[in-house]
Amino acid sequence: MTAAGEDTVLSVTRTGDVWRLTLRRPHAGNAVDQRLADAFAATVAELVAEDEPQLVVLASEGSQFCTGGDVTAVATAADPGAYLVRLAATMHDALEALRASAHIVVAAVQGAAAGAGLALVLNADLVVASEQAVFLSAYAGVGLTPDCGVTHLLPATVGPRRAAELTLTGRVLTAPEARDWGIVNTVVDDLSGHLDALLEQLTAGPRWAQSRTLRLLGRDDLDFHDHLAAELEGLAAQIALPDTVQRLHRFIDRR
Repeated sequence: MTAAGEDTVLSVTRTGDVWRLTLRRPHAGNAVDQRLADAFAATVAELVAEDEPQLVVLASEGSQFCTGGDVTAVATAADPGAYLVRLAATMHDALEALRASAHIVVAAVQGAAAGAGLALVLNADLVVASEQAVFLSAYAGVGLTPDCGVTHLLPATVGPRRAAELTLTGRVLTAPEARDWGIVNTVVDDLSGHLDALLEQLTAGPRWAQSRTLRLLGRDDLDFHDHLAAELEGLAAQIALPDTVQRLHRFIDRR
């Protein structure tokens, strides 16, 4: 699958079970307007219809990853309030559906990830950043409060005090700082090359086990007893898969 055309704001390319979602508004810093949000939501709807876990790459064209919501589109709308609420609600529905799915999301970040761009990063399972990437909240700079899950995901990722600093003071994190804060997994000088190597590694792995592991890691709603029960349920589901049996026998043969 490939979404093409000069006016395409979101390019979607599928190779096997790897989906690349590329933001294509480089002239606007890949800021999210309603058209891009609608395209993103439509693609997520296709993704959640998949029966097997997919690898989903969030990337972008140009020098910036995503500079947030399109402030110009909001400010110049006939009804800025209605436009903003619809824009945020569209992204919220899509991100909630994507997080609830079995898919594994990888963000590849160059340039600025600000506002909604930071949210896309926080909603990913793994994040690879170029050395030139920067990360910031940006909401306070335009007098708005965060959306797209930032107030839930950011403190869970970096802690409440660092989350307060990032959202209230306008601090900009370099890529190494974002790695140290736990927002980024890896900082590289060859973003494309490292991303390809990571996808190759993930593709060769046990996809359902990968997906279930991520879901278990994210279950902060369970006490220890219930978490152990969820782990047991996951093991029972995995051992019933032919792929797991094959991997077990290959492991024994190697030994």
